[in-house]
Amino acid sequence: APFDGFISAREIDEFENVISGQSIFTLVDPGELKVNLGIPESLITRVREGEAISVKLESLPGQELSGVVSEVGVALDTSTGTYPVTVKISNPSPDILPGMAAEVTFTFGFAGGTGLIVPTSALLEDIQTGERYIWIFSDGTVKRRQVKTGALVTEGIEIIPG
Repeated sequence: APFDGFISAREIDEFENVISGQSIFTLVDPGELKVNLGIPESLITRVREGEAISVKLESLPGQELSGVVSEVGVALDTSTGTYPVTVKISNPSPDILPGMAAEVTFTFGFAGGTGLIVPTSALLEDIQTGERYIWIFSDGTVKRRQVKTGALVTEGIEIIPG
């Protein structure tokens, strides 16, 4: 094998004939694991190879691992509506095994860094014009204000100047 690792699956049965090039075992390198995930179209342009991200595992609560985006897919997966992204993490613990569920956190920069975050429930859309707007309370009155949106984040959606 080209690396030290463990056999995670046997592809053949005992006494089975094999041919040249046939896979007989699946090897895994527990020292470096990959997290495969899908990113929606609205965010894929913000993901870059080499970007540092954080990874949390359900099986290890309270621990946060560092990862790096190693691959960003260029073709939409039509079954999920997302683009494939691979994140590599160095495995500092023998408790982390291939196939475990992971939560990956990206920190996307906002457009110009000047955006205001509002709850997504505050953003409305006019069904006739497609115009996005929010209601603003100012000087004792409520006013409708057309807005441009930026990044969707955990706390809400970014309202960008313009």
